[in-house]
Amino acid sequence: CCALPRPVKGLHNIIQVSCGGGVQGCTAAITITGKVFTFGNNFKGRLGYTCKKDENTSLPRQVESISDSHATYVACGQGHMICLTSKGKLYSWGTDTDGCLGHDHSKKYHVNNNGKKNSSRNSDRARALVLGWLVWH
Repeated sequence: CCALPRPVKGLHNIIQVSCGGGVQGCTAAITITGKVFTFGNNFKGRLGYTCKKDENTSLPRQVESISDSHATYVACGQGHMICLTSKGKLYSWGTDTDGCLGHDHSKKYHVNNNGKKNSSRNSDRARALVLGWLVWH
């Protein structure tokens, strides 16, 4: 347990951070240069890169599949993440439960855990993102 705040090694010049997912926690951070880094639990492949399913990683790694884009906002869900770029494109990756990624279910689109098949949607009006999840009792 870490009761006292400490700097996250390897991350500098961060402009936005998002945390997600209950006991399977994760974090995403965007640098001033628009690069996205994720760490935590890879529950349902939501970190955007290849590692063992549900593996924990405490070291931030860059989401390489969107490295050509300049990210402006990222949001974490329970099993997925979404990212908005400076050009208004929306990327999503992780698990596509109930169509939450915005991918075409009729084509049985499979989302790779390494993020290479992210969805890209034009969104010229979006300026912020929010993801949520429901806990069943």
